[in-house]
Amino acid sequence: MNELRERASQEEMQEKRQAYVDRGLSLVEKWSSNNIGTRKLAELALRSDSSMNNNHVYQEKAINTAYALEKQERYLKKFREDTVSTQFGTRPEGVLMVARIGVANSNLGRMFTEMQLNTTDDAIYYVDATIEQSLRDGTAGQKIFENVTPRYPTETEIENLGTGNGALTTFSATMSVIPLVPYKVILLVGGQPVGSDDGSGSITSSTSGYLTGTNTVDYTTGDVTVTFASAVASGVSVDIEYSFNSELTSLQSNVGTVTFDVYKKRFHAHQDPLGYKISGMSELALETTGLLSSAQGELIRRVGDFHAKARDEKSIREAKRWALGNTIRTFNADFASEGEVSDKSHAQRIWSTIKDVEADVYEDLDRAGSDMKIIAGSKALVYLMKHERFVEDNTQPRSGCYLAGRLNGYEVFTVPASSNTIAVNEILVNFQGFQDGDFSIVYGFLTEMVADLKYPDHNTEGNLAVVWDKMVVEKKYLRLIRIENLTNV
Repeated sequence: MNELRERASQEEMQEKRQAYVDRGLSLVEKWSSNNIGTRKLAELALRSDSSMNNNHVYQEKAINTAYALEKQERYLKKFREDTVSTQFGTRPEGVLMVARIGVANSNLGRMFTEMQLNTTDDAIYYVDATIEQSLRDGTAGQKIFENVTPRYPTETEIENLGTGNGALTTFSATMSVIPLVPYKVILLVGGQPVGSDDGSGSITSSTSGYLTGTNTVDYTTGDVTVTFASAVASGVSVDIEYSFNSELTSLQSNVGTVTFDVYKKRFHAHQDPLGYKISGMSELALETTGLLSSAQGELIRRVGDFHAKARDEKSIREAKRWALGNTIRTFNADFASEGEVSDKSHAQRIWSTIKDVEADVYEDLDRAGSDMKIIAGSKALVYLMKHERFVEDNTQPRSGCYLAGRLNGYEVFTVPASSNTIAVNEILVNFQGFQDGDFSIVYGFLTEMVADLKYPDHNTEGNLAVVWDKMVVEKKYLRLIRIENLTNV
C-alpha cells in the first residue's frame, strides 16, 4: 500500500511538472511573436550548450520569463492603457519590458532553484520517505535518505551478550525475536565475526581453541551461551547477529516499513521595492544625442538590468547566511608552505577541497545531490582559473553576477564582493538534490509592479517592486570555502 501511495504521489508531481513545462512552452511561443523585445525567447528555449550537451537551463529560463510576462500582463489588465500611460509614465509594453529584462538577464535560476508563482499564497510539493517504526538501526521519523540504516529493511537483528572486563569468559542472553533461523546465527566480538551456528544448536569457531566447553543456541527460546578459552578484553562488546522468520504472522510487527508523505510548503509573497529617478535634462540629453531613440526606453533597460542584478545578489546573500551555519572549509594558497613546487601545481588541489565539501554534505545527509553550482569572489575566481580543468565562458557581460566558466563541467559564477554577497576570497557551493523538491533554497516570483510620476521640477521618480518569496528547504546543501593567503592572484 505504501508503495502504491508513493507511486501515485510521484506520478502526480510529475504530471504537475509536465503541465507546467507544457504551458510554459506555449507561453514562450506566444511571447516570441510580439514587439517588446522577446522574439528570441523561442531561440533561447531551443538553445543548447555544447559544453554541457543539454538545453534544460535555457529552456527553464525562457519558460520562467514567459510566465513572468503572462502574470505581468494579467496584472496590467486591471488598468486601462491611458491609466497606465498617465499613472505609470510609460506604455504597457514598457512595464512588460522591465519584467522581461529582470527575469531573462538574471542568473538566479541557474545558481539556485526558481519557480514562477500563480498566487501570493502558492505552494511547492515534495515527497518525504520516513521510517515508521523504531526497529534495529532505524528510528521512527528518520528520513530514509538522511540516515544509514542497512538492517532496517531486513530480518537481521543484533543483540548484546555482554561486555568484556578482562576476566569474564562465559556470556549468555536470550534473544528477543524468536524463533531464530538456523544457519543464520553469528557470534561477534568487537564487531568481528568469530563463530557461527551449525544448524543443530551448536556454535563453533573457525579458530581452533578460541571457544571452549558448551556453546549453544536454542532456536525456539532464543537462549544463547558461549564460553571463550581466554577472557574477553575490557570494554569489548560480545554480540549475536541472527535472523528471524518474517513470514510468521506473530513476527509481522518486526518488519520495518517506510511511510511516504506528500508535503506542501506555502510561499507568502511580498513586494521588494526599488525607487529610481531621472531628471528632465538627462532625458533631453539622451533623446537629442542621436544615440538613443527614447530616454524612457533606456530607463526601462537600466532599471530592468539593475533589478536582475539585485535578484542575483539577494539570492547569494541569503545562501551565504545559511552556509555559515555549516562546516566551513579552508584552502591555503601558499604553495611553498604546503610543500608544492609552484603556485600552478598547488592550484590543482583546490578541486580536492571542493570534493571535500561534497563529502561533508554526503556525511551530513547521506547524499550529495546530482548537480553543483560554484559562486566565487573575484580573487577566488582568478585562483580557480589556474586549474587545468577550468574553461572560461564569455557569453555573458562582465557586470554584476555573471557566468565566468566551468570547472570540471560545473558552472562557476562570480559576483562583486561585499558584506551583502561574498568576500573576494570565498567560494559558495550550492548542491542540487537528486529528486524533485530536494534543493537548498527555492525562490518564487509572482510579478513585478512599476509606477512613475513626472513632477513640476522636471524630475521623473518611479518605483519598481518585485512580488516574490523565498523558502529554505535543505540548508545543509549550502557550503562555504575560504581561500587563505591569496597573494599571487
